[in-house]
Amino acid sequence: MARISMLLCIVFLIACKQENYGIDVEKNPEKVGSKKNFDLCGKDEAVIKPAKIDSGYLAFYKLNRMVETFRQKLNAKTFEFFYDQKIVFDFPIKQIFPLYDNPDDIYEGLGYNPIAIKSLELILNTLNLEPNFINEDSRRAYSLLLYLSDVANMVKLIVNEKLDDATLERFKSERTSEDLTKMHFYLDRAMANREILKRKLVEHIVRVAEYNFTRESIFKSLMGDILYHMDILQPYFNMLQNIDIVLCLVGN
Repeated sequence: MARISMLLCIVFLIACKQENYGIDVEKNPEKVGSKKNFDLCGKDEAVIKPAKIDSGYLAFYKLNRMVETFRQKLNAKTFEFFYDQKIVFDFPIKQIFPLYDNPDDIYEGLGYNPIAIKSLELILNTLNLEPNFINEDSRRAYSLLLYLSDVANMVKLIVNEKLDDATLERFKSERTSEDLTKMHFYLDRAMANREILKRKLVEHIVRVAEYNFTRESIFKSLMGDILYHMDILQPYFNMLQNIDIVLCLVGN
């Protein structure tokens, strides 16, 4: 009973977070600057705090170097090849889900892993998905695609836009060493959570495709083994939590 209650609690928290995250974060940047007292960022969160505060120069240097490293990693398009051929996702995403902003998020959200991409293709082609028709299959499939979109975009949005070169240069003189240390600390944790989430999504999607062959079994496994599985929920929630703190610290 305690485990069920905890799971329901986390699902509820993530549902609330999803209203403010994913695609909405980029479309509503005014939300980012809602907190002006940067000392309060992460204060009330049940998260690990930095063990020590770096000096001003060191704090900026570490943050700047991390942002550059993450940009290079996240902006690189690294396709793996499957039997000497570039993998192609054979599913009409824009036809079935016209609101899904960028089908390339599927590749990036799965780390360009060819087996995972083909496994997701099998899952979506087995479900009952039709253009202009919303049912439980399409709702759950879209939820899975949003996971992949968040993996692809959320940390990238911070390092490419919220912490662009001009902003970092301004922070060098305007922000305290504590602010810069916290930005580095929570951005690092957000990236680590992203990598765990990406790896778990790949593992679970491949497993669902490998062991389920009917629409009914895939739908059931999609719910229990991916969307509401603790291996997925926990790193996803942690990623959102750390990104929330970084966005608060960045402010406007």
